[in-house]
Amino acid sequence: MRASNICYPLPMITLRRKITIAAIFVLVLGSFALADALLQGSRLQGLLTENATEQAAPTADAPVMETSPTELPTEGAPAPVAKAQGIDVIIALNARGYTVTDSSESALIAQTTDVPVMVHPILSSGDRIGSVAWIDTPKVKQLMNTLKDALLPTFSPALTDLRDETLAEPGSPVRNVLSFRDPGISSDRIVIVRVRERLYEFHVTNDDVLLPVIEELTKH
Repeated sequence: MRASNICYPLPMITLRRKITIAAIFVLVLGSFALADALLQGSRLQGLLTENATEQAAPTADAPVMETSPTELPTEGAPAPVAKAQGIDVIIALNARGYTVTDSSESALIAQTTDVPVMVHPILSSGDRIGSVAWIDTPKVKQLMNTLKDALLPTFSPALTDLRDETLAEPGSPVRNVLSFRDPGISSDRIVIVRVRERLYEFHVTNDDVLLPVIEELTKH
């Protein structure tokens, strides 16, 4: 007998089984994909939260900057220190046993300012040993230079003992000293001293007596 080439249709149960298996497989894959997506989303959210926390909180290496309130001056706090003032010349000379009076004598420093300058003769045991005049002004350096410029053309050929120097000694303020003898200007030795904001003019008849006093007075 010859075998016949007859094709029988597959049973319906087999086809349905394959479809069911395929659907289950698709569902399983979809579940894996969803779970992975959820996991990735959870990780991303965690990273964002962690990053935000790091930005908000100071790191161990970066110290926290603390802001302190501005301190206001309290009542009774010491006031700013004012510039040192020159000594009271008359009191200082009286304390050393000298008598100081007023006179109508003129002073060279009076030529450099419109402020009245009083000349005070200095007496020792009733005898004149010299005189002193002074002026206090913030422009003292300018007046010192003006006086030098004014004196320069008035010096006579008899000028002697000219001294023009700046003294800076430990514990004492800086002093500018101009000292000279010139009979064409005065019979006395003239000593001009600039110290702090004071300009002195001394006329000296006795160097041995008055020069040490001038040195002491102008160191303050």
